[in-house]
Amino acid sequence: MERNILERLGEDFESIEAEAESAIRFHQEQIVALEQMQNALRDGEIDPANEQFFLTGLSDAMGYDLGPGRSGTYVEVLSSGHFRLLRSQELRKALTEYDDSVQKADYLFSTFQQGQRRHETVFNRHFGRGPTRSFAADAMPSGVMYMHGEVIEFNFESMKNDREFERVIGRLLEYHINYQFWHANIGRSANRVRDIIESTP
Repeated sequence: MERNILERLGEDFESIEAEAESAIRFHQEQIVALEQMQNALRDGEIDPANEQFFLTGLSDAMGYDLGPGRSGTYVEVLSSGHFRLLRSQELRKALTEYDDSVQKADYLFSTFQQGQRRHETVFNRHFGRGPTRSFAADAMPSGVMYMHGEVIEFNFESMKNDREFERVIGRLLEYHINYQFWHANIGRSANRVRDIIESTP
């Protein structure tokens, strides 16, 4: 029974680590893009070599990646009373700490999202998008995921003269740094669980 639980936990945390790494990459891309946007606004011009960063920021900086959630196996084992079958006290502690960090991050991410939305009107002030895009996504209840349309035009002259827009860029940068920080914490916690599982005889 314990071996079966360990195998399922191993599969869960392999996926969790991959999801955390993907979330970290997404937010790192937004951090770089927003920093390049700040540079362009400060310099009063967009370096042609960095225009793609600028477009990435406009396209995706209002987005976020929620990353991995709770381990389904952990939740099941806990609710069924089988948690005690895991003999390793170190593993039980690591699983509990991972679950606590994810639940805390869920609350913080909800706060970050609300903060981002407060800046949406100002952020979208100087550019236009194409139609909303849809993608097949098995993880979604509808089987479809919707994303903002691509940025098709923007007015840099009005952006660089808009101090409120510039402040919003700074605030969004802070949000993405915070998202990345928490995803990195979750990734390290998940990695610790995996290491313990792999070293369990």
